[in-house]
Amino acid sequence: MVKPRTRVAERKVIETERVCPICKRKFWGTGKALYDTPACKRKADYDRHAEARRATRREKYQAEKKTAGKK
Repeated sequence: MVKPRTRVAERKVIETERVCPICKRKFWGTGKALYDTPACKRKADYDRHAEARRATRREKYQAEKKTAGKK
């Protein structure tokens, strides 16, 4: 029976103080961190794609409205 090998790797992680663009709170982030919480990340995504989502909903509504009148 072969024993599994385990390897421990350490890496240097540099944290910098950042400010969340959504809630304006300061937080310590690593790498490319932009938002302090997942909620802020979701809000930013919603704000970024809001118009496209509205357009899709409008198109679906218009298509449904046209097919409903033909019954």
